[in-house]
Amino acid sequence: MKLKVQEEKGNELIIEIEGEEHSFPALVAWALLQDPNVEFAVYDKEHPLVGNAKLYVKTKRGSPWNALKKAVSTIENEFDELLKLTEEKKTTKKKKK
Repeated sequence: MKLKVQEEKGNELIIEIEGEEHSFPALVAWALLQDPNVEFAVYDKEHPLVGNAKLYVKTKRGSPWNALKKAVSTIENEFDELLKLTEEKKTTKKKKK
């Protein structure tokens, strides 16, 4: 995956995401929308077979870069919770045997 800044002005940011389909940019857009300082976060991919996804971010307050950092932290926390759940299930199965 490669990231390229397509446009950056004030509280708006557009990032092109090479080598990814829909899952990754959709996850990032979802995480961005968890932030009350984010006004708008969406991704677009013109065609499913060609082209790259573009992530659009617009904040109400603060930097879109800070919002992106916060979104990454949100995603990390979600995956940590999933990891904990899988570890709990793994431990529970061992105890049942």
